[in-house]
Amino acid sequence: MPAPKKLQIVEELTERLARASIAIGAAYQGLRVAEMNELRRQLKAKGVEVRVTKNTLLRLAAAAADKPEIAELGEGPTVIVFGYGDAVEAAKAVSDYAQSAKNAFSIRRAFVEGRLLSPREVGELATLPPRPILAGQIAGALRSPVWRLAQLLAGALVQPTGQLLNSSLIQFQGLLEARSRQLEAQP
Repeated sequence: MPAPKKLQIVEELTERLARASIAIGAAYQGLRVAEMNELRRQLKAKGVEVRVTKNTLLRLAAAAADKPEIAELGEGPTVIVFGYGDAVEAAKAVSDYAQSAKNAFSIRRAFVEGRLLSPREVGELATLPPRPILAGQIAGALRSPVWRLAQLLAGALVQPTGQLLNSSLIQFQGLLEARSRQLEAQP
């Protein structure tokens, strides 16, 4: 029977895993206590929580949270980073710290939306623009074809239907004649 303290830790981890939009497992060997405190301070300012955990407790919490894949984040001495808001912002904050830590802190894997990510994929996630900018880019991309269609329809409404059909038929006839001449010129 696990000790009450360990059961409490498993409950806390389960609650964090259930709320987290991203969970990142990282190696932290070589970080001094002061550096670990600085890591916690920097990431907390960005809405990200850092927790050193035993792998067995992480496995229990992952099973309790119905996310057994998260147990794969724990291999060797592990720090788990929980992001509760935008997963991209959390990945960016952790990646920035990993680059400044000079190999004392390295990302192993991450769990986002039911999927495990490699360190390379976490780096790619960190390079994405924030959600509001990405939403604006998508809206702009969707707006452009709709605007073109509206302009085309406005032009069609200005011309009477008969003229539009007549000019289309004339263009089609010219196209057929040009293709006919092209085929006749071939041996």
